[in-house]
Amino acid sequence: MRLRIKREDLSAIERHSKQSFPLECCGLLVGRRTGTEFEVLEAVPAENVKRSPTLFEMDPQFVHAVLSRAESRGLTIVGFYHSHPGVGAYVSGKDAEFLKLWPGVAWLIISATRELIEERRAYVYEGDEIRELKIEVY
Repeated sequence: MRLRIKREDLSAIERHSKQSFPLECCGLLVGRRTGTEFEVLEAVPAENVKRSPTLFEMDPQFVHAVLSRAESRGLTIVGFYHSHPGVGAYVSGKDAEFLKLWPGVAWLIISATRELIEERRAYVYEGDEIRELKIEVY
């Protein structure tokens, strides 16, 4: 299983992660899913309404608007991204709860400080387990 993402979208997500430090950033990944491949065609930054270093939440109306716009173009939300300020890009307990609420959707987690990206990993909840996705940057 893999997450395909354009270099410019991943760079934008990483900038968002560093600029948001020490708070978590978040956003949506718009594209297509074909079998075991998640293809990201657009990364959409969102405001973290929690303004927290350990939690994130997006405005549901914003998420709905992004979904509607994606669907009008024949796309969908294939994933979410968020940062882990200063800690690893692992699935936290809270992350696991969210993954289970959104099965079959990719979760890109960026470990960042203000100066650098320490790690990036992606996951999906499918078949009653959390699986890591290979990240392919193109």
